[in-house]
Amino acid sequence: MSLARVACVALLVSGCGNVSTEKPDAATGPDAPLPAGTKLYRGSLAATQEFDFGGGEYCNYTITLRQIDLEIGINSSGTVIAGTSQALVVEGIAFTDPPCTFDPIPANVHKFTLASASVIGTGYALTFTGNTMNAPNTNLVLNLQASGASFVASATWHRTDQVPPLDWTASAVLSLQLVNSGS
Repeated sequence: MSLARVACVALLVSGCGNVSTEKPDAATGPDAPLPAGTKLYRGSLAATQEFDFGGGEYCNYTITLRQIDLEIGINSSGTVIAGTSQALVVEGIAFTDPPCTFDPIPANVHKFTLASASVIGTGYALTFTGNTMNAPNTNLVLNLQASGASFVASATWHRTDQVPPLDWTASAVLSLQLVNSGS
């Protein structure tokens, strides 16, 4: 083996920099415990109805969100302090004549985190930021209303990287139940 080759192998084996041996801080990561007095509400839905979009000079498409999960954390003073959601986004092609030659975006999971919350009357208006890996780009807004010891969330997802008629909006209503309280 030549000296140049040995030096190259040594460089590759040695790596560049150090790997951190520190563990992520569980108190600030995604699995962080809830602050004392915080209540966690969770809801899920199998699927939205199918919504149409496109048309005109474009293909006619459908959008359905499936396997929807939503979690909201509300502290002891009644402020929404945390929220996450995810859904499987499934585009399809509606019947067109002539047949559509542009495939829909493959099904993929979209994730969202709470960006802002405000009190509106007896409920909350929540805005979520979509993960940068969501394809297509999508936002989520919720109207959250108390319903006894639970909440009802009216959710609206909107595609933001296209203009009409290729943007789409889907909506659904989810019931959120108390799953635990921070201690």
